[in-house]
This record gives sequence, structure tokens and C-alpha cells, in this order.
Amino acid sequence: MMLSPRRFVVLATISWLSAAAWASTPKDSAFNAHPPHGIAVSADSRIARNYPQTECLDFQRERKHIGFLCTSASKLFLADFGITTVEGTQDSPEHAQVATGVSSYEMAPIPLHGHRLFTAEVDCDEGDELQYRATSTCHVAFMPLTSTHFYYSSFVLRNHATSTSRIDVQAVLAIWESLTIPPGKQD
Repeated sequence: MMLSPRRFVVLATISWLSAAAWASTPKDSAFNAHPPHGIAVSADSRIARNYPQTECLDFQRERKHIGFLCTSASKLFLADFGITTVEGTQDSPEHAQVATGVSSYEMAPIPLHGHRLFTAEVDCDEGDELQYRATSTCHVAFMPLTSTHFYYSSFVLRNHATSTSRIDVQAVLAIWESLTIPPGKQD
């Protein structure tokens, strides 16, 4: 059976698009997480393209964005997302803070994968408006790996304007538990 030129172009285009979609999935990267059932994950370049040495994953439930997880070595990324760290002493280990458009929060450390995962529930604004409106509660987490590499996530727990829950803290921590940390990014 001979393919018409039009049909060949259509099939070639579909094949090319399928290959491009496959190449952009997180499976091709060493940076990968396995979300709980009902949550989809895909590579996200919207955030990553603004910061060098940054890769991000986007998480969705029922086709709605619920959060993202990034790995980066960009100090600008940390500054833009409000993360500051303070070197600790022997009596008081390192701690981290996160600032939002309205408040600043201490982040609680949790041991995970031989590192410290700093977490906080913060006010957040899901809109892209000029004026910050804290209509939601987000779970923010930060894990320094080396002096330069780190992981960061932000997940919407609840939107108070619409009274809808997006994800619970246990599911966020399950995503962090499933995270594979490549050997080159560990101390």
C-alpha cells in the first residue's frame, strides 16, 4: 500500500510530535518523582527557562495545576522564591526561612534521604495579578543538597477563595519521598 504525500506528511508530523512529547517527559531526566495515584507529573519549562541549571516538574490533579518541584543551582531562583538560609552553629543547626508577599515563615527541618528538608505552610497567591492576594495556603519545601544545588517545591493545599482542596501535606511528602537524587548532586 502506497501512502499519499498528504497522509505521509500527517503521519510524519504525528511521529515527530510524539517523539518530542516523549523527549520532554520526566522519565528521560535523572530528575524524577513518582506522585501518588491520581496526580500527573510532566516536565515544566515555564519556570526552568528563567533560571540557569534548573529543571522543574509540574504536578496536576484533574487537569488542574497543584504545584511544582524544581532542582536548581541558581541563587536568583532562591531569591525570587523567597528562600533564605542562615548558617548554623554547633548548638543551633542551619535553618531556613521563606518570605511571601505578605509574611515571613520559619521552615521546619525534616530528615529525608540523608538531607534536611525544610518545610512551611504559607500564604500564597495563585493569580498572576500585579497586587498580591493571599487567597490560598501553600506547602513550600526546600532541600539544600550541596553548597550550590538544591530542590524546591510549592504545592497549593487549599484555595480559600473557592473553598477547594488541591493536595494534602501527606501527598506532598510522599512526592518528596519518591524523589530520586542523582549521585552527582549529593554531598
